Amino acid sequence: METGGEQDVEERLRALLAAGDAAALITWVRDLSRADEAIAQALLEEALASGGTADAAVALPVVLDRATSKEELAELAAAVADRPEKSLRRAFLKRLVPYGDGGYFDHNELLVALDVLAARETDPGLLVSIDRKRGMAGAPPPLIDPSIDQGPSGLWGLRPMAVPGLPERPFAYDSLRHRWMSHLSTRPGVPDERLTEKVLTALAEGDLEARDLLTVSHELLVTGSLNLERAARYFGALVLGGAMSQVWPVAMGTAEASVARSSTTPGLSAFLRMLAHYAAETPGPSDLPPLLAQLARDGHTDAGRQAHELGARLARTPPDDYDPGPAAAAEPVPDHLGLWVERTESDPQRLSLPVRRDLESLPKRLNRVKHESQPRSVTRKQFLLDELAALIRLHGAANVREAMSGFRALNPECTTTRAIEAWVSGVVTPEVYWRVAARGISTVEVREIWAETMTYAESGERFRRETPASLLDQDPPVIGRWWAASLGTRIRLEMLHTLEVLLVAEAGGSMVSAPCKSDGTLCVNDLLSRLAEATCVGPVDVLVALHRLRNGTPADAARVAGEVPTAATVTTPGGALTTSASATVRSWLAGTLDVTLVDEPSDPVRVSPPVPWESCDAVATRPGFAAALTRGEHGAFAPYLLPGRPLLVLGHGFRSQGRNHTLADVGGPLDPAVWAHVLEALRGEPDKYVHQEMTSYDLEVLARLSAQGRLDGTAAVTACEAGWDDRARVLGDGRGWEHAFLRGAMVGLWPVAIQILDSGLRRADPPAELGGLVEVLARRVHEVPEPVIPDAVVAFAAEASDSPLHRAVRSFAAAGDRARRSRGSRH
Repeated sequence: METGGEQDVEERLRALLAAGDAAALITWVRDLSRADEAIAQALLEEALASGGTADAAVALPVVLDRATSKEELAELAAAVADRPEKSLRRAFLKRLVPYGDGGYFDHNELLVALDVLAARETDPGLLVSIDRKRGMAGAPPPLIDPSIDQGPSGLWGLRPMAVPGLPERPFAYDSLRHRWMSHLSTRPGVPDERLTEKVLTALAEGDLEARDLLTVSHELLVTGSLNLERAARYFGALVLGGAMSQVWPVAMGTAEASVARSSTTPGLSAFLRMLAHYAAETPGPSDLPPLLAQLARDGHTDAGRQAHELGARLARTPPDDYDPGPAAAAEPVPDHLGLWVERTESDPQRLSLPVRRDLESLPKRLNRVKHESQPRSVTRKQFLLDELAALIRLHGAANVREAMSGFRALNPECTTTRAIEAWVSGVVTPEVYWRVAARGISTVEVREIWAETMTYAESGERFRRETPASLLDQDPPVIGRWWAASLGTRIRLEMLHTLEVLLVAEAGGSMVSAPCKSDGTLCVNDLLSRLAEATCVGPVDVLVALHRLRNGTPADAARVAGEVPTAATVTTPGGALTTSASATVRSWLAGTLDVTLVDEPSDPVRVSPPVPWESCDAVATRPGFAAALTRGEHGAFAPYLLPGRPLLVLGHGFRSQGRNHTLADVGGPLDPAVWAHVLEALRGEPDKYVHQEMTSYDLEVLARLSAQGRLDGTAAVTACEAGWDDRARVLGDGRGWEHAFLRGAMVGLWPVAIQILDSGLRRADPPAELGGLVEVLARRVHEVPEPVIPDAVVAFAAEASDSPLHRAVRSFAAAGDRARRSRGSRH
C-alpha cells in the first residue's frame, strides 16, 4: 500500500496508536510498501522505548509481531525491561509463547529474551514468572529456593551418579564441553534439557574433569560472553546433583576470574548470591580469594554486598562481624588451571600398521570401514586390500571366492568394498576391467538403468541392482552404481586400482602401494623391498605407490634392482605387452614430484609427476582421465593419492572434510605455508571460538598437534615474518591463542608464541599487534612450570618508550618474575 510519504505514515500511525487498536495497526503495517514499512517500524520502536504508557502498550504487540530473529527479540526485551511500567513488562512476558503453544518463537529465541528480562528485573513476583517461562522453554528450573534451609545438609559429602538412559553416550568430550560453553554464554544455542544430567554423568564416570568446566568459564570471559546469571543456575544444578565438592572450586574460580576482568560484570551479584546460598555447606571456615575479598571490602555495590555475605558465610561469621582483612600488599598470582599438561599422541607418520592374514574375519573387517575418504579409513581400506591380495596369492582365487561367498558391501558409497564385492561375485575378468577403464556404457544409459530398476532393499542396508537384459550386450552388470555416480576422479581411480590389484593377485603378483604408516604414506624402503619380492605388479598400482611416497631421493634410484614386469592382463587390452615396473620406479626417483596450490577453488591442486599418467594404458584409455589426475580435483589427491601433505588438507581452511579429517590426522611437517593457515585460524573473530562448534573444534586439533609434538616454532616464525614483511595482520588480538591454551594446546603452543614474540621484538619496527599476544602471555605465564623470558623481551622492556607495546611487554616480564617467585616459594 502506497502513502503520501513520511508525514502521512506518521500521522496515520499516531491515529492508530491513539485508537488503541493493536490488531488494526498490525494489519496496516503489513500492507505498507517496504519504504513506508521501515518508517513505521522506526516510529513504533521509538514509541515503545520512550513513548507514553498507552502508546507503548499498543506498539508492543506490533513490534513483537515483526521480530524475526533472536537478536531483534533481545533488543525488544531490553527496551521493555528498561521501562518503569510493571504492567508493560508483564504483558510482554505473557506474549512470549513458543511455537507449539501458538506463538512465533523457538525455545532458543525465548531464552534469549527471558535472560535479558531477568538481568534487569528487580520485582520478585516477575522474577518468579520469568523463571516459570524459562522452565517452559526448556531451561533448568530456578535453583535458589528460599524454602531450603541454608544450614549444612550434607551436600558436600555427596558424589554425582551416572544417569541411566541418557542419549548420545558415551559423550564426546569436545561436544559436551562445547554444549556447556554454549549454554553458559550470552548467546546460547539450542537448549539441551538434559545437559545437567549429561555433565553429572560425565563427572561421575571420569569423562569430564571439573578443571574442564573452569577453562570454559575462562574462555567465555576472554570473549566477554559469560552469562553469570545462567552460570549460577547451572552450577547450582550441579551442586544439587551431588557434584558440590567437584564444582565448588570451579564456581569460586569463575567468580574470582570474573572480578579480575571487571567488578561490574553483568550478573556477578546473582552468581555471588548463589555461592553465598551454598557457602555454609563447605567444610570448615575458609577465606575469600584476594579479588573477591577486595570486592567485599569495598562493599558499596550489590556485587560487593553479595561478596561480603559470601565471605561471612565461608568464615562462619555473622555478616556484621565479618572482616575481609587488609588489602593485599602485592598483586596476587592467579590460581593455576593446570593448563600445562604433558599429553602424548602418536604422529600419524610414526604409527605402523600390524600385518594380518585372516580370511575368515576379513569380510567383517572390510565392512567396518564406514567413511569413504577420511585418512584413517582410506589407509585401512588399502591395508585390507593388500591383505586380500596376499590371501589370493596364498590360497588361490577360487578358494578365496568360495570363503567369501555372499560378501556384500554394506556401505554403498565405499568404492573399494564395492569393487571387492564384484570380484567375489566372479564377474570381474580382464575384459571387464578394460571396459570399466573405458566406461563402456554412457552415463545417460546408466541413468536410464537406475531410473527403471533401482529398488531399496527391505533391510534398508544396501541397494539391490538389476540391469535390463536389453543392455547386457553392451556391458555386463559389474557395478552399476559406480558407473552411474563415479564422476569424481578419485572414485574412478580407486575403482580401477582395486580391480587391478585383485586381477594381478590372481596372476600371482603383488600389491606394492599399501601404506606402511597410519596416515597413508609409504616409505621408499618398503616400496623397494616389495618390488624386489614381486613376480609382477600392476602399472596403476606402481604409480599410486610412487605418489604415496613420503621420502625418496635420486640416489635411491640406483637401489632398484632387477627388472620386475607389470602383469600383462592389466598392462594393455588383450594382454599382449608388459612394461618394466622397475624402470618406472627408477625414473620417478630420479625426478621430482611437483605439487603446488593455485588460486582456483574448484581445482586448487597442480601435480607434475616425473612419470606421466598417460604412460599407463588403463588410465589413458579414458579421455581426460590422466589430465584430471594432474590438474587437481580435491578428492583425487588427499588422502587417497597424495597423503602426508598437510597443505592439501587445508585447501578449504583449517579443516578439510569435517571434524574427522583434520590436520592432526595427516602426517608430514607443518611448514610455513601450513602455519599461515593455523595463524589465520588463531586470529579469527573471538566470538567464533565459542559459538561455532566446528571452528571451536579447530582448537581441539591444535591440542592434538601439540600432543604429537608437531608445532614447530621455526616454521611459525617464518610464516609470521613473511606476513609482517607484507604489512599483513598476522596475530590479531591474541585471544585465539588464549583459547588454544585453555583447550589443551599450551605445552606445544607456548614455546611457539615465545619464539614469535622474540622474533617480532627484534625487528626494526616491532608490529603493534604483538601487544595482544603479549597480554595473553602475561595472563597465562603462571601456568608455565619454568617460564623463560627471552633476552629480546628484557631489552625491549628496558627501553624508555611508553608505547602500548612497551607497557604490555613490561607487564609480561613482571608477571613472569612473579610467577617464578611464587613457584619458588612453594618448593
